[in-house]
Amino acid sequence: TTKSDKPLQKTKKRALEVNEAGSSSPSSSSSLPPKKSSSKKTKEAEKAARTHQEAKASADALRKSVRLKLQSVLVFAAPDEIRALKSIGSHEHDTNLREPAVLAATIEREIFTQTRTADTAECGENSLVGSAYKKKLRQLAFNLRKNLTLRARVCTCQIAPSTLVSMDAEALASEAVQKQREIAREKALYH
Repeated sequence: TTKSDKPLQKTKKRALEVNEAGSSSPSSSSSLPPKKSSSKKTKEAEKAARTHQEAKASADALRKSVRLKLQSVLVFAAPDEIRALKSIGSHEHDTNLREPAVLAATIEREIFTQTRTADTAECGENSLVGSAYKKKLRQLAFNLRKNLTLRARVCTCQIAPSTLVSMDAEALASEAVQKQREIAREKALYH
C-alpha cells in the first residue's frame, strides 16, 4: 500500500466498525438506516470539558495575577508608609506584619468566596470569576493603595481579610475623604 491508500483504508475500516456497532447482522443494516453513533455526543462533551478547562485555566491565571497585584499593594516601602504604620500604635511593626504574599492570597480567596454568588447569578454555574469579583478587586486595590491607615490595619491583623472584603466604599475610604463626604451631606441637607 502507498501513503495515499492509507487514509482510504482507515475510512473504510471506520465505516465497517460503525456499521458493525450499529447492527447485529449484515442483512438488517440494509433495511434499517444505520444508527447514529454516540461520537457526536462524545465530541460535544469533550468540547464542553475543554471549554470549561480553558475557562478554569484563564480564571486561575487571573486569580494569580490578582494575588500578585494585591501583594504589591500590601508592601510598605516609602517612608510615609512606614510612619503611617507606626502611627496606628504598632511599635513592633516588623514582627506584627503579615507576610504580604500570604495576606494577598487570603484576601483574594475571600473576594472569590464573597462574590461567588453574584458572579454565578450573573454568568451561570460555569463562571469562575465575573464582574462582582473584578469590581471588588478594583475597589480594594484602590483603597488599600490610597488609604495608608487601612493598609496598616490590614497588615497588622487589626482588620481580618473577611471583614476587609465585606466593607463598603464608605468604610474603606480614608478619614479625610469620610469627613469631606460628611460635610457634603450636611451641606446638601441644610441647603
